[in-house]
Amino acid sequence: MPRYTSVTAPFICPGSKDKPLPEGEPLEKHRISYAYYMGWKTSDSNQVLMTDRQVDSLPKVQGQITFSSNGKKPGNNHHRYGGNYLFSMAGSRWVPPQRRFRWG
Repeated sequence: MPRYTSVTAPFICPGSKDKPLPEGEPLEKHRISYAYYMGWKTSDSNQVLMTDRQVDSLPKVQGQITFSSNGKKPGNNHHRYGGNYLFSMAGSRWVPPQRRFRWG
């Protein structure tokens, strides 16, 4: 992403207490509010591109806790109420802490 944009505001969730990032610096130097899934191809248009920060960086399966269920870190962008999945071409979806759908 740093090669394509210098605007950093979209990488901080307005529902979190994360501090704004400096403009024009590579994201690898900072922590963003989201989990970003790299490596998708154009043909992967139904795949998840980003989610709110998750409880860990491990892959998740249906039924597994993705976001904080108690409002504590990690994965608590929206306290204990769940989070958002942003799909590359199909909009976004709000889900509770426990992942309830398949993708991939």
